[in-house]
Parts: sequence; structure tokens; C-alpha cells
Amino acid sequence: MMIMEVFEVKPHGYCQGVMDAIKLALKAKEENPDRTCFLLGGIVHNEDTIRFFEERGFIILNEKKASLDVLISSIPDGEVVIFSAHGHAKSLEDIAKKKQLIIYDATCPFVTANMRLASSKYQRDIVYVGVKGHLEAEGFLANVKTAGFYDTDKARFEAYKENIIAPLVIGQTTLSKKEFDDAYAFISMNYPGSEAGLSRCRSTTDRQEALRNAAREGGTVIVLGSKTSNNTRKLYEIGVEEGRTTYLVLGLDELKTIPLEKERRIVLCSGASTSKNTFDECLDYLKSI
Repeated sequence: MMIMEVFEVKPHGYCQGVMDAIKLALKAKEENPDRTCFLLGGIVHNEDTIRFFEERGFIILNEKKASLDVLISSIPDGEVVIFSAHGHAKSLEDIAKKKQLIIYDATCPFVTANMRLASSKYQRDIVYVGVKGHLEAEGFLANVKTAGFYDTDKARFEAYKENIIAPLVIGQTTLSKKEFDDAYAFISMNYPGSEAGLSRCRSTTDRQEALRNAAREGGTVIVLGSKTSNNTRKLYEIGVEEGRTTYLVLGLDELKTIPLEKERRIVLCSGASTSKNTFDECLDYLKSI
């Protein structure tokens, strides 16, 4: 009988930033039982987590359907708005205050740290590295006067001013180390005196390094998380980079569709927006094969 080895990549389950955001949203609901709670842009990029909130009466305002300023303006006066973990333009808070909305801010502390770092260097050129269109990147660009943007998805740099001098380079918190390093190499080559000022999510860094080490030992890689999550997609890409057959699945139902009976070693990991419950039920299933 063939025995499958299942290797757990740790940490797994929600990262602290996501857990804090979820707790804050539930607190908002508890403290405002007679009001409707609106999640602006979705609190995290994970369909199961969004479904969890919808089942509890939260209204999700999807950034793919309209701009965030339009969405927040659609909330009835006096209701509750919860800003997502990805960060947001400060101008949205002005709209919320004019509408007398009750504000709960679930912004990840690492995102906040990057904003503060950039703001503290107001006399210096700032270059941002991230994914164009991602909520975190768009929030940063809305709040910080930026001299340039390096889009990691397209490996393309866009200068916002003619003479960029010795820029401070700040990256999206969910980037892989390789993504940031590649972008920084390009920027520093073209703009002498560049300095890396990256504040990355510690959980993201730990997961990526742990997965890379585990994948090098062999096996098929299973990544649990949403295809809409930049964090989760990076884990998938690491599995592929290490030459492993890699699958990205949301949860148990999708996992069961993959033929794994003949596999000798499975490396199981999860994105920062995937719950521990989802990880545990998938782990139990793999051990039962």
C-alpha cells in the first residue's frame, strides 16, 4: 500500500493582520446591531471569508463594480463602513465623515507602516513597487506623492516626474522577496542612490520562505486560497518556480477534484487570507487518501 507524506507549511491560517481585520468587522456589527455594516472593497481577498460576512448580514461593496469613492457615496447616511485590510485613500474618510458614517479602519499595520515611512520622507522622491490596480497599491498612490511606479506584473517602470533623484523604494507588503529584489535592481541601476524602504508582511515572508524550502525537498504543491489574492498567487508561483506540480484551490471541494492517489509527497500551504479551519479540513482529507 502506498503511503502519502503530507508536509504542512507553517504558518498557516489567517495572518494576524487579517485576523485583526475580521475581529474588528465583527466588533462593528456587535456594537451597531441596528445599523447595516458595509465592507468597502471586501475586507480580504478570499471568497469563503466574504461569504462568512454575507451570511451575517454584511454588505460587500465590490471594487470591481465601481470606484471606491462611488461605492462609499452609495452608503446611506449614518450607517457603518469598514475599510479593508489593504488600505485606502484618505479622501474616502472625508466622504464617510460628511455622510456621518461610523468608521472602522481594518488597515493592516504593515500597510500603515509603509504609508508612514513614505510620509516621513516628504522631501525625498518615493518610488513604489507593486501590482497596478491592487487595492493596496492604489491606496498608497492616492495618499503619497510618488515619483515612479514599478508594476511587478508587467515588469515595467513608469516615471511620474522627469528627474528622479536617489529614491526611497517602497513595496507592496504581499510581494515575494524575488519580485521586490528584481524591481529594486532595475530601479537602483537607473537611479543611483536608491534605498530600499520595504516593509513586508512578516507572515507573507515566512510562508514564502517556508514553502520554497519545502518544495525543494520534492512533492506536489497544494496552495489553498483565492485566485484573486496576490498573496496566494505568489505562493503558487513559488511552487512553479521550484519545478513542482502546483495547484491553487480555494478549499476542500476543489481539492477533491484533483487526482492525488498516486502522489508520494504533498506540500500543503495556505495564503494569509485562508482560515485555519479550511487548512485543517484539507489536511485531514489528504491524510485520509
